[in-house]
Amino acid sequence: MLPSTADEPPRRAPISRRGFLTASAIAAIAASVGGSLLEGDVAHAAWGGYSNGNIPTSVLEPIPWDTVRILRRDACAALVTLNEAFRSSFGHNITINDGYRDYDEQVRAKKKYGDKAAEPGTSNHGWAIAIDVANTSRVQIGYSHPIYLWLKAHGPAYGWIHPQWAEPGDPGGPDEAWHWEFNGTFTGGPSPAQPEVGSMEAIVKVPSGVIVHLRYGGKTDFGSQQQYNDFRMQVNTLRQYGATDLLPLPELSAVPGVTWETFTFLAQYIGAPTA
Repeated sequence: MLPSTADEPPRRAPISRRGFLTASAIAAIAASVGGSLLEGDVAHAAWGGYSNGNIPTSVLEPIPWDTVRILRRDACAALVTLNEAFRSSFGHNITINDGYRDYDEQVRAKKKYGDKAAEPGTSNHGWAIAIDVANTSRVQIGYSHPIYLWLKAHGPAYGWIHPQWAEPGDPGGPDEAWHWEFNGTFTGGPSPAQPEVGSMEAIVKVPSGVIVHLRYGGKTDFGSQQQYNDFRMQVNTLRQYGATDLLPLPELSAVPGVTWETFTFLAQYIGAPTA
């Protein structure tokens, strides 16, 4: 069965600069929606061809208000935007106790904290996509702290989540109200600015499980994951034969799941139909 394609208006002239929005870019442009942006997503770990805890600091970015702490650039950009909203509510910046930990720092943390610390080489701190949050006295926050409650309500809209294993009583790990992770896919830099009309497209998974390709003036619904993968392989084959007007489709694992509210916002942002 072919994908279901909405009626499209007459095609515009070809646009030479087109691209797909990544999960982190979607988090940035849809932040004004509020609530949870990515459905049940977890932090993406490996990136850039590096190994955990062995990332050159030259490709990382200092947190502007606490330059001792460094993060992956897109994670830092999203945190800066989140901090602006946080500062409006609390009157001060988010206090960060930890960011990127190289391998040696992870070894020292394991020696100091024992079972409360991850095995060296496995922590998301080692991927530069995790932070530890504290109060203004640099004391770790708890689950009833206003900062934790605010971040739970607002963090996901900016790509910053509290991982399931750190939730109170979860058997997957220690209770850590202070530990937060960035769940955007690596883009090589900060989230893009407002694009030229028609230059951006997005592939997302809506709450019903359908994968949707949004583009200016049209959209395509894929009835199953297999149908999407088959179509992706066809596109790759055509590109190998010289079809330069086709964008390479992202792997299924990189397709973010979004809420209906975010889907509507994103479709309007791109100029795609919602039905």
